[in-house]
Amino acid sequence: MYRDAQAIKDGAVFAYDLVNSQSRGHDAAVATGRRVLKDGADYITTRAADPTLALGDIKRAGAQMNRDVNPDATPTASTLKDEIARRYGIGKNQGELVYNVASLALPVAGELKGAAQLGRFAKAGPAKYIARGVDPKLAEYLAQPYEGMGSHFVPRRTRLPGDLPIPKKILDSRFNVLKPKGVERGAMYERHFGVDDRYWGGKVPGEFGGGGWSGRQLGWKKYNPVERVWYGVPGVTKVAVISGPASLGAAGGATADKRRR
Repeated sequence: MYRDAQAIKDGAVFAYDLVNSQSRGHDAAVATGRRVLKDGADYITTRAADPTLALGDIKRAGAQMNRDVNPDATPTASTLKDEIARRYGIGKNQGELVYNVASLALPVAGELKGAAQLGRFAKAGPAKYIARGVDPKLAEYLAQPYEGMGSHFVPRRTRLPGDLPIPKKILDSRFNVLKPKGVERGAMYERHFGVDDRYWGGKVPGEFGGGGWSGRQLGWKKYNPVERVWYGVPGVTKVAVISGPASLGAAGGATADKRRR
């Protein structure tokens, strides 16, 4: 539980530094983020080229977990004192495993609630926008089902050191793209407008009046750095970070350690 709380704190610090260019830790967070992305890209590339490597990783992880939580997987200690210590360590691991599995339900429930709210928003229809003074044609356009590529937490324009592109399989994965199922255009555009500091509006097809839409004119707000992280990160990624020391939390810990020195 302590490591879980530490991962949440360090992950929040890292995420804040990453999106806030005025933060003292911004440069270190960007460098760490690029390194994590590069390592992830290298891992995916090597495992895609040779799937047996991924199977080996899974087997090793499973064997390690068995040793951590199964008292029969490791030999009995030679003294009573050492055996008590061994059993105590295994008991702690078992307790943490149960806690992590239980805590996984919390962010999932929160994400489902958020998806349900967007779902209700999607069913509101043009009336929701017309009530805000939006032109009926534009309101009809915003009330249509969203069919775009979604909102990328790590923007597609982001480059790795040496001006190298980030692999599309990472950028366009569900861990980086926010695209709730069944969401309407207006709800998705408003969320994207809030989390992306370079996203301000878009075009409107001629059949819906032509021209374009502006988030400012629609009264939408830009989120602050912390809100951008919370509302911009896909649910599956938040689950991974909150339920255990995932790579983002670990990277944040490294950045936070540097700042404390």
